[in-house]
Amino acid sequence: MSSKEQGKCCICGCTWNNACYTPDKGACWWIDEEETICSHCYYGLGIAQEVTNER
Repeated sequence: MSSKEQGKCCICGCTWNNACYTPDKGACWWIDEEETICSHCYYGLGIAQEVTNER
């Protein structure tokens, strides 16, 4: 059984209702069908430095 939670990014913790956002790239989307990694984390868009995530 996988320890990854469906609908929550395993790296940054974003969700469908609370997506990552960068001014130049916009909101993230799911890379996999299981919805366990977002596009910003998958493509390594520097989450720690450029993502604004209102949690």
